[in-house]
Amino acid sequence: MEKIEYPCPCGGKVKWKKDEVIVEGVNCGILDVEYCLKCGEEYLPEETMEIVEGKLK
Repeated sequence: MEKIEYPCPCGGKVKWKKDEVIVEGVNCGILDVEYCLKCGEEYLPEETMEIVEGKLK
């Protein structure tokens, strides 16, 4: 997965980390997520979203 750094809408910098992802009460495991150093918002990249969608089906 290509890890491109880009700015968050709040003006902070978005970085990558591995974190436990829980969506709708379902533990999807430790996956790559993007997070903002300034506001703390987390974003799920496309590859992670595909894994999450598969777990929720």
